[in-house]
Amino acid sequence: MMGRWDAINVVQRMQDYMEEHITDLITMSDLAKVAGYSQWHSARIFKELTHKSPFDYLCALRLSKAALCFETKRLK
Repeated sequence: MMGRWDAINVVQRMQDYMEEHITDLITMSDLAKVAGYSQWHSARIFKELTHKSPFDYLCALRLSKAALCFETKRLK
């Protein structure tokens, strides 16, 4: 059985991967490899801790980065 800290580490690895590959096509298979678990189990752990699916999180991350980029360019 996975402990809470193990789950946190898994989610952190998935989040780090998303940050590092934000402009790439990211599949659940990619995230599962990073997590070291099946696609289903990785998605379940992620949603349990973040209350978002991995792809909802990724969309929010991309929108946030785009807004930040837009704001930075607008201020120049």
